[in-house]
Amino acid sequence: MELNQIIKNVNSQVSQLSNYERLTDIYSGNLIEYVKAELSKEMSAASFAVASQRIASINLFERIVNKLSKVYSDTPNRQTPDEKDQELLNQYVQDIDAQDVMSQAEILLNMNKTFALEPYLDNGTFKVRVLAPYEFTVLSDDAKNPKKITHFVKFMGQTKSKSNKTVNVYWIYTNEEFIIADSDGNILDAQLNPYGVIPFVYVNASRFKLKPKPDNDSYNNSILIPKLLTDLNYAVQYQSHSIMYGIDLDASNLKGNPDSFWSIQSSEGENKKP
Repeated sequence: MELNQIIKNVNSQVSQLSNYERLTDIYSGNLIEYVKAELSKEMSAASFAVASQRIASINLFERIVNKLSKVYSDTPNRQTPDEKDQELLNQYVQDIDAQDVMSQAEILLNMNKTFALEPYLDNGTFKVRVLAPYEFTVLSDDAKNPKKITHFVKFMGQTKSKSNKTVNVYWIYTNEEFIIADSDGNILDAQLNPYGVIPFVYVNASRFKLKPKPDNDSYNNSILIPKLLTDLNYAVQYQSHSIMYGIDLDASNLKGNPDSFWSIQSSEGENKKP
């Protein structure tokens, strides 16, 4: 795949990054800000000022994800046949803090159906970090197996180009090359991949996509429940509810709450009909 095509594909996915990130934000306890943003679109400024003080920030998404993420609630049994290999494995497990790293990875998998693991060295010690789906993307130009990644692109923030334009920086890995490029297609650095393989472990729970799309249904449901409860809180505060009314009607036989139906009589001479 040519570099210009890689950049084009990656740029087209950048707009989706915030959709991945907002689920992580909601899970981390920032639900109320998203509820406020949605309520402000539907209410007057005065009504929003009152309703926003009574938002029911019940984070169902966090509870569901935590309920699903139970694999690493207990330490898994990691054993090898050889005693020396066992000692080495135990050391690696301790160095990379495998329990915490994989627990984070499982949470991301249940939130977004995907994550990546990146090995690295920290002062000579082998470590592994978890990448959320808004920190990377994957591409494939394999005609026989389009779900096999051939390019791993890590998002490395932004910088200023030579023309003083703000551009995104991409680290692009293939089995053969490592390229640093910006979102305008300018190559900032290029060299052979010293590992000979893409140095990431990519996990994807989707059966249909190389990289799953953001889970907008979970986002919408996460916002909807607090919105409905906030509407209820607002209505209770002002004793607000729907009222039916009739003009020149005999409502004596209607059954219901005393204030659920208003019977209005028209003034004489207006010739109002029921």
